[in-house]
Amino acid sequence: MASAILSSYAVIVYWPSSSWQDEFLLFNSLATVIIFMPAFYILFFSILLQVILYFNSYQKRVKMYIGIAYIFNFIVMMIIAGYKEYVVSGIFIVFIASTIGLAHLFISVLLNPILKQRII
Repeated sequence: MASAILSSYAVIVYWPSSSWQDEFLLFNSLATVIIFMPAFYILFFSILLQVILYFNSYQKRVKMYIGIAYIFNFIVMMIIAGYKEYVVSGIFIVFIASTIGLAHLFISVLLNPILKQRII
């Protein structure tokens, strides 16, 4: 619950403000890379998947849910951050931020016995 509240706060407060003159959004603010992107993945990947796993009754669909949510969040983050010319560096930065969301998901699943039963 605490991670959901903190992630929501970080996403709202550190939402990247962009204009038509911004070529590469992450050069404008270091807080976008360090705070916003990991909080975005924790909120919209890890916590969303925890809710889905909690109500999921089919074990075989877990990997499908994780894959779909990961790809969807990756695409949404690329659109929000506005990576057009800097595709390679953008993919690298988004991938690094997404590993924090994946780590949060796996640690949360290991600590929560209800979710652990649904996956294993």
